[in-house]
Amino acid sequence: PNPVISEVTFQINLVESVEEVFIDIYDLEGRLVHAKAVIDLEVEAGSKKYKLNVNDMARGVYNVKVSMDNHIINRKLILIE
Repeated sequence: PNPVISEVTFQINLVESVEEVFIDIYDLEGRLVHAKAVIDLEVEAGSKKYKLNVNDMARGVYNVKVSMDNHIINRKLILIE
């Protein structure tokens, strides 16, 4: 949920298994500010939750890109104090 303070939880509903999940966070100028590869040899289908600590990031608005094999999800992230 938005806005967040120190930790964000991504809930991803997979309809099929995927090889890897990547979570990338970009500032509004398009610069990559945080990258996380969720290393799994294979992520099974179903609902998955991934937590990400954002304490080290400046407060503001970011774009989040979640990549899973051939699927990409883009969302807005708002960090507050």
